[in-house]
Amino acid sequence: MTDVLKVFTEEPAALRGAARGAPVASLEALLAPPAGSYGRAYLAGTHLGPPRRVGLTALADASAFVAPLLAWAAGRPWTRLGATGAVEPVRDPAAALLTPAVLAVGGAPVAGALAAVAAGDRADALRVLLDGGACVLVPEPAHDGHDWSVFGPAPLGLAEAVRAAEAPAGVVRFVAPLAAARGESKFYFEQWALDAPPPWAERV
Repeated sequence: MTDVLKVFTEEPAALRGAARGAPVASLEALLAPPAGSYGRAYLAGTHLGPPRRVGLTALADASAFVAPLLAWAAGRPWTRLGATGAVEPVRDPAAALLTPAVLAVGGAPVAGALAAVAAGDRADALRVLLDGGACVLVPEPAHDGHDWSVFGPAPLGLAEAVRAAEAPAGVVRFVAPLAAARGESKFYFEQWALDAPPPWAERV
């Protein structure tokens, strides 16, 4: 049994992508430029099984991605859009990372901008949030569960947080440039090249 955590980075980052709920077949659109002036990390995962499950939240050991994200955000408040449409604190960020809802770390998030990002209208709303000092975590649909896009000011520092965290037993981790992973065969390289990954994928 092996879990694979992949952290794809992009700086400067694209501030567009597929709307929430878009089919996984839209991977090219999800990963497409143009570039902006921010940092982005895309966290994806595969549980190689058996059975095989694709998606960050499908990993057998969620601490593989939860622990680095909590360390990266240490000392900053977590917020999200509440049921009433107002911004509310996240009391358990670890649990929130397992649910597909837009999250903000730090800053003073604007409820309307969070709602727009959640609805898939990303670019302008992300700029409002990022320029207000918040980092934004956006769930991305995967075959089984969801992945996370993380946006923030460059340098984002999330790849460094993953490198600094101890890998749980049975977890293999890679850091790679997002631009190198365009196309399904490259994005899912771990499914046929785990022992001989492409040169652009750094095992950490």
